[in-house]
Amino acid sequence: MPLSPRAKYWLVSFVITLWLSLSAGAFWYYQWRWNEQFSSLDQLALFDGTEFSALLTRASVPGKISLIHLGRDDCFCNRFNEPHRQAIKAKYEPLGIIFQTLPLPTQLNVATPAVALVSAQGQLAYFGPYSDSLLCSLGDGLVEPLLDQLLLGYLPDVIHTTGVGCFCTQKTE
Repeated sequence: MPLSPRAKYWLVSFVITLWLSLSAGAFWYYQWRWNEQFSSLDQLALFDGTEFSALLTRASVPGKISLIHLGRDDCFCNRFNEPHRQAIKAKYEPLGIIFQTLPLPTQLNVATPAVALVSAQGQLAYFGPYSDSLLCSLGDGLVEPLLDQLLLGYLPDVIHTTGVGCFCTQKTE
């Protein structure tokens, strides 16, 4: 039995309302559930490598340029940083750069994700963010020019930096 125009109208209205509700629910689940953590997206983070210099140089490989990723597993910002890290690794690992990860305990007050570059001579050359952009995007990298300088034998000394972007810091409770 065919539906009357009025019944078709209500059926179409119901289907559209259901579809919009499900779409809004999916959007909330995948995006807005992080809403509290988005406060970390546009924050200024200070990086001071002075207190970590000895730890980072011990973690490096002697005689090799080392890129040491500093992070926490529970940091929401890692998902934005990962594509940039992979692109850097794909470009510089074949050139002899050693890539390492140094997990940081949450009680250390360091903004993460962060990166340290240690020269082949064992000197801390850089400590700070991967890039200076909201989501640590590929085109705004701070690390790549410094790696190029290290490969050419220059020793940059950039261990006190700031960055604006997505960083996780020590939780204050």
